[in-house]
Amino acid sequence: MKKLLFFPLFLFFIFGCSKTENKDRVTIQYSLWGDPSEIKIAREIVNEFKKQNPKINVEILHIPGVSYHDKLMTMIAGNNAPDVMTICEVFYPGFAEKKVLVNVDELIEKDTVFKKEFLADVYKNILEHYKFNNILYGLPKGHNPFVIYYNKTLFDKDKVPYPKDDWTLDDFLKTCIALTKDTNNDKRIDQFGYIIGGGFADIGLAIWPVGGEILNNQGTKCLLNTSESIQGLKWMVDLRLKYGVVPAIAQLRDQSSDDLFKTGKLAMFSSGRWSIGVLKNVKFKWDIVMLPHGKNNYTLNLGNIWCISNQTRHLEESWRFLKFLVSKFSQEAMCKGGNDIPVLKSVVNSNIFLNPEELPNNKQAFIKSIPNSKFMIMHPKYFEISDTIQKTLEKTLMGQLDVKIAANEMADAVNRILDDYNRNKSTK
Repeated sequence: MKKLLFFPLFLFFIFGCSKTENKDRVTIQYSLWGDPSEIKIAREIVNEFKKQNPKINVEILHIPGVSYHDKLMTMIAGNNAPDVMTICEVFYPGFAEKKVLVNVDELIEKDTVFKKEFLADVYKNILEHYKFNNILYGLPKGHNPFVIYYNKTLFDKDKVPYPKDDWTLDDFLKTCIALTKDTNNDKRIDQFGYIIGGGFADIGLAIWPVGGEILNNQGTKCLLNTSESIQGLKWMVDLRLKYGVVPAIAQLRDQSSDDLFKTGKLAMFSSGRWSIGVLKNVKFKWDIVMLPHGKNNYTLNLGNIWCISNQTRHLEESWRFLKFLVSKFSQEAMCKGGNDIPVLKSVVNSNIFLNPEELPNNKQAFIKSIPNSKFMIMHPKYFEISDTIQKTLEKTLMGQLDVKIAANEMADAVNRILDDYNRNKSTK
């Protein structure tokens, strides 16, 4: 999931300024956010669709800024929603719960040709992730299983073997220790093995390999205080407080993992495919590897989804466009843009994705991570849960709170959120 860009809060249309139609041509709106390169790709896809469907015009509605989803909700409240909408996965449950999206399961069932071809090619676990209350309200745009990016030049300099896709948590720790150094003898660490930002995503990466979970499968109970989750949380906190192989949170206030990695101060960090673009012009060698394995080899996956508004007056045309967005043409076009991994196996296994002339060399790390990738929690209270966990996690990483106490505090706080949500839902 590429982060939404911090642009001034306004919206504009790339094509046209309103939904118009005449007897022979229907116009639908397609909303998205993105930088200029992403908008360029969107134009290419829309232009090709219009060539193949001359009676359907598609207006691109570009809504820049972090308020993209708030703007969508405002448009929906005003009964002026775009026909086809891009929605970030963490906002998606909120839209689905409000019943403002078309049931795509029903459209797939009626479209037998598409159903056969699409279901034979799409990654099933990616599709299943987007079912809300067992109903699919859109089609996945792309996804990003996390991998480890590593600086091969630092590994060579410190004579540390390159990691392999089957490495373990113990291998990872040994590698971090070997690459954490005071390079100028000022008695301060200035090269770190790894980085933990204190974010919600860090928890999943820490607890999943050892069998921990954030919520139960029903989304009704927090499991951060189970023995497995506590084990994973302690392992993560020990990286900072016991072994000192990750920088303190205070050191990260003004620097991202990308910044530290590009300046040679960080040997490894975890991220999705979008970080490839950030590293295009670095002067050192680098590659990727799967995350280290524990009893499980799960990794985090982030993504976005395309949905159809239930306010659309042109369901047939919107469905045709939605299907085109997950076609090989569109998936290949977006793959070349470099931000997401395609949802179609045929595109992922093609030279467009596997191009040996482009970094990283070990693209198989992405592919092998897909089957066991896990997404963030699918819950309408995602942001409240995330903020609650992150505040406690930061205190724990700073040594202000014991891990077991923190785990119980996080579980209690999240369970209160879940109980309130379920209680309010039952009274509606």
